[in-house]
Amino acid sequence: MLARGAILPLFLAFAVLACPATASAAVQVTLYGESLCPYCRAWILEQASDLFDQGFSSYIEFRYVAWGNAHRSQDGPQCQHGAAECAGNDLINCAQALYPAQALWFPYVRCLARTGTRAPVAGSDACAASSGLAASALIECARGDRARRLAAAAREATAALRPRHEGVPWVLVNGVALGDHAELVRSYVCAAVPAGAPRPAACFDPPTSAAARATPGLLRLAWRGVLGRWWAPAAW
Repeated sequence: MLARGAILPLFLAFAVLACPATASAAVQVTLYGESLCPYCRAWILEQASDLFDQGFSSYIEFRYVAWGNAHRSQDGPQCQHGAAECAGNDLINCAQALYPAQALWFPYVRCLARTGTRAPVAGSDACAASSGLAASALIECARGDRARRLAAAAREATAALRPRHEGVPWVLVNGVALGDHAELVRSYVCAAVPAGAPRPAACFDPPTSAAARATPGLLRLAWRGVLGRWWAPAAW
């Protein structure tokens, strides 16, 4: 009998491939998270940064829905890690609204993730300066009505998830939730690149993380058969 750990990645591989991008479309990668969650920050600094640093940015369309495990109350959003996290979520949502190009907003969001448990607002100006964004515009947005509208949209998008998110970071590739396998996002992006399109060179690199090296062999065999041209080294 197959262990659940082997079945789930195999299922996800087929699910991602069953909803392929068109030859001209980017692979959709969406993170549902929150600004002060340590696991979300780690995912941004490791997995998302890996995508941008290893040549995937022209293959993906990345979106960060900053709401996570927050809930709505009569006093406004109540965030899991307090008011500072709500302010950080507003900055993340505002950055994407003001600077839709991921090449512009992602360096800023990555910088915020590096600030650790400090209030994101305290690091916003420096992160904006290092990323080439207008610090005053970001703060103005985060403190105004636009941030409230963006937070409401993030809340609705999170509530509409099916299956519902079980925690954060919650990552989707082409609309398919990776669940406990969010750290393998690069592998799923490689599998989802449209047939006939050249894959990023990093798709042919051996796995570097312990999680990736532990990917069940059935997943790799499935991709060999489905993709025709296997994207990983023969040593896998």
